[in-house]
Amino acid sequence: MSMRYPSTYATSRANIEQFLQTLARYFQQPSNLYLIGEAALVHMGLRAGTTNTLNLVIETADEPRMVLYIQRCAEQLHLNVDFSSPENIIPIPWIWQDRSKYVGPYGYIDVFYFDFLSVALSSLVEGNEQDLNDIWLLIRQKIMTLNDLDEAYLEIQPLVGKKPYDHIQALQFAERYSQVRKWLVRNV
Repeated sequence: MSMRYPSTYATSRANIEQFLQTLARYFQQPSNLYLIGEAALVHMGLRAGTTNTLNLVIETADEPRMVLYIQRCAEQLHLNVDFSSPENIIPIPWIWQDRSKYVGPYGYIDVFYFDFLSVALSSLVEGNEQDLNDIWLLIRQKIMTLNDLDEAYLEIQPLVGKKPYDHIQALQFAERYSQVRKWLVRNV
């Protein structure tokens, strides 16, 4: 599910921060919220500028109510929000929650950056040049290592091509991983 505004609206670190603080005022139940991909990189200050979409994963006992408040905050602040997990695209490592970086509490909501290894692997399936540059940036900034990425790839690789991930051709994914890995080795 997503909420879209014209591309003239871009989401900056300040917008993301304002969104999180506003949501914390409205939704006061213990919950987890994960920022994904570009939104996490912009919020961390690793990627200069803005993102067009605030990708989120939420965990809460009252998901419909939290989604409603997220929609209200997004409308109020003119933010594009998309509820899509890397798990919708590709199998993710089983300890993704342990590797999700804790940002902090916003009221009753604990905010995290979704496991960057999971995001990197999902970017290999649908990724464009910017996604590959983000993987490079994460390795260069030592947020993850190439060895970490290799281990995560080896963990999920047996599940690629099998339901519910049968939309991914296992051989093509393996070739793509190999190509991207070589590129990363040359450029890191």
